[in-house]
Amino acid sequence: MRTKKVEKPRIFQDGRDMIISLGVMLIVMFVVIGGTGLCHYQPGNPKEGKVTRVDYTTFLQSEAQSADYPVRIPASPEGWIPNSALRINLNGHSGSSVGWVHGKDWIRFVQTSASVDDVAQGLDGKAREEKGTKDIDGTTWHVFEGSDDDVRTAWVVDKKDVRWAVSGTGSTDEFSTMAKAIQEAKPEPSAGESAPSEVSSSPSA
Repeated sequence: MRTKKVEKPRIFQDGRDMIISLGVMLIVMFVVIGGTGLCHYQPGNPKEGKVTRVDYTTFLQSEAQSADYPVRIPASPEGWIPNSALRINLNGHSGSSVGWVHGKDWIRFVQTSASVDDVAQGLDGKAREEKGTKDIDGTTWHVFEGSDDDVRTAWVVDKKDVRWAVSGTGSTDEFSTMAKAIQEAKPEPSAGESAPSEVSSSPSA
Protein backbone atom coordinates (compact mmCIF):
# COMPACT_ATOMS: atom_id res chain seq x y z
CA MET A 1 0.00 0.00 0.00
CA ARG A 2 1.48 3.30 -1.07
CA THR A 3 1.79 6.03 1.50
CA LYS A 4 0.33 9.33 0.37
CA LYS A 5 2.90 12.09 0.41
CA VAL A 6 1.88 14.99 2.62
CA GLU A 7 2.58 18.28 0.88
CA LYS A 8 4.11 21.04 2.93
CA PRO A 9 2.69 24.56 2.72
CA ARG A 10 3.98 26.32 -0.37
CA ILE A 11 6.01 28.77 1.67
CA PHE A 12 8.15 25.86 2.84
CA GLN A 13 8.44 24.24 -0.59
CA ASP A 14 10.77 26.71 -2.15
CA GLY A 15 12.58 29.61 -0.49
CA ARG A 16 12.98 31.17 -3.90
CA ASP A 17 9.31 32.12 -3.92
CA MET A 18 9.85 34.36 -0.91
CA ILE A 19 12.90 36.00 -2.48
CA ILE A 20 11.01 36.61 -5.74
CA SER A 21 8.06 38.11 -3.85
CA LEU A 22 10.33 40.47 -1.91
CA GLY A 23 12.05 41.48 -5.12
CA VAL A 24 8.75 42.34 -6.79
CA MET A 25 7.66 44.37 -3.76
CA LEU A 26 10.90 46.37 -3.78
CA ILE A 27 10.57 47.12 -7.49
CA VAL A 28 6.98 48.33 -7.03
CA MET A 29 8.04 50.47 -4.07
CA PHE A 30 10.83 52.19 -6.01
CA VAL A 31 8.53 52.82 -8.98
CA VAL A 32 5.80 54.34 -6.78
CA ILE A 33 8.14 56.53 -4.72
CA GLY A 34 10.20 57.58 -7.70
CA GLY A 35 7.09 58.59 -9.59
CA THR A 36 6.12 61.12 -6.92
CA GLY A 37 9.31 63.11 -7.41
CA LEU A 38 9.61 63.49 -3.64
CA CYS A 39 12.51 61.14 -3.19
CA HIS A 40 15.93 62.67 -2.75
CA TYR A 41 19.40 61.77 -3.82
CA GLN A 42 22.77 62.07 -2.18
CA PRO A 43 23.84 65.71 -2.51
CA GLY A 44 27.36 66.61 -3.48
CA ASN A 45 29.61 67.06 -6.44
CA PRO A 46 28.35 65.40 -9.63
CA LYS A 47 30.06 62.16 -10.52
CA GLU A 48 30.57 60.58 -13.90
CA GLY A 49 27.38 59.74 -15.71
CA LYS A 50 23.98 61.33 -16.07
CA VAL A 51 22.73 63.55 -13.22
CA THR A 52 19.35 62.47 -11.86
CA ARG A 53 16.83 65.31 -11.85
CA VAL A 54 14.36 65.67 -8.96
CA ASP A 55 11.04 67.50 -8.78
CA TYR A 56 11.96 70.00 -6.08
CA THR A 57 8.94 72.20 -6.86
CA THR A 58 6.47 69.53 -5.74
CA PHE A 59 8.62 68.81 -2.69
CA LEU A 60 8.71 72.45 -1.57
CA GLN A 61 4.99 72.92 -2.23
CA SER A 62 4.39 70.01 0.12
CA GLU A 63 6.79 71.47 2.71
CA ALA A 64 4.89 74.76 2.64
CA GLN A 65 1.83 73.03 4.09
CA SER A 66 3.56 72.20 7.38
CA ALA A 67 6.64 74.44 7.66
CA ASP A 68 6.86 77.06 10.41
CA TYR A 69 8.48 79.51 8.00
CA PRO A 70 7.44 80.91 4.60
CA VAL A 71 8.66 78.55 1.88
CA ARG A 72 9.98 79.88 -1.40
CA ILE A 73 10.56 78.00 -4.64
CA PRO A 74 13.36 79.64 -6.62
CA ALA A 75 13.47 79.07 -10.35
CA SER A 76 16.32 76.89 -11.56
CA PRO A 77 18.96 79.03 -13.26
CA GLU A 78 19.60 78.09 -16.88
CA GLY A 79 21.75 74.99 -17.15
CA TRP A 80 21.35 74.05 -13.47
CA ILE A 81 19.99 70.58 -12.69
CA PRO A 82 18.19 69.99 -9.35
CA ASN A 83 19.50 66.68 -7.98
CA SER A 84 18.47 66.65 -4.32
CA ALA A 85 15.51 67.71 -2.18
CA LEU A 86 15.06 66.77 1.46
CA ARG A 87 13.84 67.90 4.84
CA ILE A 88 16.54 68.67 7.40
CA ASN A 89 16.81 69.48 11.11
CA LEU A 90 18.95 72.34 12.41
CA ASN A 91 19.22 72.34 16.19
CA GLY A 92 15.58 71.34 16.60
CA HIS A 93 14.27 73.56 13.82
CA SER A 94 12.89 72.15 10.60
CA GLY A 95 14.23 73.19 7.24
CA SER A 96 14.32 72.20 3.60
CA SER A 97 17.36 71.70 1.42
CA VAL A 98 17.53 71.66 -2.37
CA GLY A 99 20.72 71.10 -4.34
CA TRP A 100 21.63 71.83 -7.95
CA VAL A 101 24.41 70.56 -10.17
CA HIS A 102 25.98 73.14 -12.47
CA GLY A 103 28.87 71.83 -14.51
CA LYS A 104 31.26 70.33 -11.98
CA ASP A 105 29.86 72.37 -9.08
CA TRP A 106 27.08 71.73 -6.61
CA ILE A 107 25.05 74.54 -5.02
CA ARG A 108 22.65 74.08 -2.13
CA PHE A 109 19.76 76.25 -0.93
CA VAL A 110 18.49 75.88 2.64
CA GLN A 111 15.50 77.68 4.16
CA THR A 112 14.58 77.28 7.82
CA SER A 113 13.29 78.85 11.03
CA ALA A 114 16.63 78.18 12.78
CA SER A 115 18.89 81.09 13.78
CA VAL A 116 21.71 82.37 11.60
CA ASP A 117 24.35 80.71 13.81
CA ASP A 118 22.46 77.40 13.87
CA VAL A 119 22.28 77.48 10.10
CA ALA A 120 25.94 78.35 9.58
CA GLN A 121 27.17 75.66 11.96
CA GLY A 122 24.49 73.06 11.26
CA LEU A 123 24.70 72.72 7.49
CA ASP A 124 27.19 69.89 7.85
CA GLY A 125 28.28 70.03 11.50
CA LYS A 126 31.50 71.91 10.65
CA ALA A 127 32.56 75.14 12.37
CA ARG A 128 32.37 78.39 10.43
CA GLU A 129 33.09 82.02 11.25
CA GLU A 130 31.63 85.11 9.65
CA LYS A 131 34.21 86.65 7.34
CA GLY A 132 32.26 89.42 5.68
CA THR A 133 29.09 90.25 3.77
CA LYS A 134 27.81 90.30 0.21
CA ASP A 135 25.20 92.72 -1.07
CA ILE A 136 22.87 91.12 -3.60
CA ASP A 137 20.39 93.64 -5.00
CA GLY A 138 20.03 95.37 -1.64
CA THR A 139 19.95 92.22 0.51
CA THR A 140 22.91 91.63 2.83
CA TRP A 141 24.18 88.06 2.96
CA HIS A 142 26.62 87.09 5.72
CA VAL A 143 29.58 85.07 4.46
CA PHE A 144 30.70 82.20 6.71
CA GLU A 145 33.90 80.26 6.11
CA GLY A 146 35.78 77.51 7.92
CA SER A 147 39.45 77.33 8.83
CA ASP A 148 39.91 74.10 6.86
CA ASP A 149 39.83 73.79 3.09
CA ASP A 150 37.21 71.03 3.25
CA VAL A 151 34.65 73.34 4.91
CA ARG A 152 32.36 74.79 2.28
CA THR A 153 31.58 78.50 2.24
CA ALA A 154 28.04 79.45 3.29
CA TRP A 155 26.08 82.62 2.68
CA VAL A 156 23.31 83.21 5.22
CA VAL A 157 20.68 85.94 5.48
CA ASP A 158 18.11 86.68 8.19
CA LYS A 159 14.71 87.67 6.77
CA LYS A 160 13.07 87.83 10.23
CA ASP A 161 10.49 85.13 9.54
CA VAL A 162 12.96 82.80 7.79
CA ARG A 163 16.67 82.23 7.32
CA TRP A 164 18.16 81.42 3.92
CA ALA A 165 21.52 79.84 3.20
CA VAL A 166 23.49 79.12 0.06
CA SER A 167 26.44 76.75 0.26
CA GLY A 168 28.32 74.20 -1.81
CA THR A 169 31.30 74.07 -4.13
CA GLY A 170 30.16 76.84 -6.45
CA SER A 171 31.90 80.10 -7.28
CA THR A 172 30.97 83.55 -6.01
CA ASP A 173 29.08 84.17 -9.27
CA GLU A 174 27.10 80.95 -8.82
CA PHE A 175 26.28 81.84 -5.22
CA SER A 176 25.11 85.27 -6.41
CA THR A 177 22.95 83.69 -9.11
CA MET A 178 21.30 81.43 -6.55
CA ALA A 179 20.80 84.29 -4.09
CA LYS A 180 19.05 86.38 -6.76
CA ALA A 181 16.75 83.48 -7.68
CA ILE A 182 15.79 83.05 -4.02
CA GLN A 183 15.11 86.74 -3.52
CA GLU A 184 12.91 86.87 -6.61
CA ALA A 185 10.74 83.94 -5.48
CA LYS A 186 7.44 84.60 -3.72
CA PRO A 187 6.32 82.77 -0.55
CA GLU A 188 4.20 79.70 -1.23
CA PRO A 189 0.69 79.48 0.28
CA SER A 190 0.74 77.55 3.55
CA ALA A 191 -1.97 75.29 4.98
CA GLY A 192 -5.27 77.13 5.07
CA GLU A 193 -4.10 79.79 2.63
CA SER A 194 -4.85 80.06 -1.04
CA ALA A 195 -2.72 81.42 -3.82
CA PRO A 196 -3.35 85.11 -4.51
CA SER A 197 -5.68 85.71 -7.41
CA GLU A 198 -6.18 88.72 -9.59
CA VAL A 199 -9.39 90.60 -8.87
CA SER A 200 -10.85 92.46 -11.81
CA SER A 201 -13.64 94.96 -11.62
CA SER A 202 -16.01 95.72 -14.44
CA PRO A 203 -17.04 99.31 -15.07
CA SER A 204 -20.50 100.21 -13.87
CA ALA A 205 -23.11 100.89 -16.48
